[in-house]
Amino acid sequence: MAARWSTPTEILELAPELAALVLVGGEPSAAFVEIVELAKDLLDQGTWGELLSRGHWTLAAHLATLQFDASAAMGAVTSRRVDKIQESYAVNTAPGEQDLALTKYGRLHLELRRRLGGTMSFGSTSRDWSLPEGRVL
Repeated sequence: MAARWSTPTEILELAPELAALVLVGGEPSAAFVEIVELAKDLLDQGTWGELLSRGHWTLAAHLATLQFDASAAMGAVTSRRVDKIQESYAVNTAPGEQDLALTKYGRLHLELRRRLGGTMSFGSTSRDWSLPEGRVL
């Protein structure tokens, strides 16, 4: 499969529970389309190669889940109890792998990143897997 970006429709087919959250009049909302575009800016085509489409849909679905599903954006929950008094609160973590681990799509994205790894090569040319131009994987 040639390297290409996923479309909003493809992402919704692969993450059908998002459809109820992002469809407006049967079409993807402008906010969802913007998230799909943002995910493109966060990925490097050359690094992802043939996995680009899968990397794009998992990242876009992850970002959309965080944006449109408030329960997914909670993060880690911490609680403490003293006698009969108890409090619980969400703990914000720095963005990164912890953020991706919050959703099933983020975890899929992390697995794809692991498969890219530093030892992967295409043809006879090894890739430099550093993050070009400040982009993330």
